[in-house]
Amino acid sequence: MFFHGLHEGEIIEAELAEGRSLMIKLRSIEKPDLEGYRTLVFDVNRNRREIKIKDKNWSNINLLSQTGEYSLTEMADPDNKHEIGSPIPGTVVTLLVKEGDKVTENQPLMVVEAMKMETRITSSFAGIVSSVNIKEGQQVKVGELLIVVK
Repeated sequence: MFFHGLHEGEIIEAELAEGRSLMIKLRSIEKPDLEGYRTLVFDVNRNRREIKIKDKNWSNINLLSQTGEYSLTEMADPDNKHEIGSPIPGTVVTLLVKEGDKVTENQPLMVVEAMKMETRITSSFAGIVSSVNIKEGQQVKVGELLIVVK
């Protein structure tokens, strides 16, 4: 039996052997929990079943609130010198530049705080800020894309 691609509300008949089959209806796919597991609710021959499966994409999802809103977290490319990523997980306390600003080498761009210790993020070269991907007060992960300088 090959089983994939069911949509919510869809019903299939899975034949196990001649004269023996299962009627399967996918009722719902829940949002991932805090550990990245989704609950699938389905009926097998009109008997309700639930299973939890690990969402393979959970590592790329950042939980915004308990209400079930999600957004993708863009990570900086460590091989691209123009993309500046966070060296530590923490909170952006101060943002010192905006899009279009000219920056010099070693100029402070922002301050990230973690466990009451502040880390100053600086530009490794002179250029122009082409995008600011975060805002003050935002929680950031290690490697999360903060600013792009061209």
